[in-house]
Amino acid sequence: MRRPAIPVVLLVLLLLAYFTRWHTVATKTVDNAAYKWAEDRWTGQVWVRAYRTRADFFERPDPRAVDELGLRSIRNTLSWTWDGVAAATLAWLFWSLWASGSRGRNSS
Repeated sequence: MRRPAIPVVLLVLLLLAYFTRWHTVATKTVDNAAYKWAEDRWTGQVWVRAYRTRADFFERPDPRAVDELGLRSIRNTLSWTWDGVAAATLAWLFWSLWASGSRGRNSS
């Protein structure tokens, strides 16, 4: 029954990394929208998010920041990597639970 411990710990660490990724730097509200500047702690780049009253939403890098290093691509790669590792960890957890349950049924 110890096998699921490793994927559970890994999943908790992944969730902690995900929820601590963004840091709100500033916000500004205007007539028809709210703007939020958020720093991606994984890449160090600031992104502008706009929330409009008509349920429109867009996100782009802060125009004052120059994307010389290709941080948009790095951000996407990090996000896809996180998604893949999280999916693999969930599959590992489900397989561990299934395997430990089937071993328990076979031994009785």
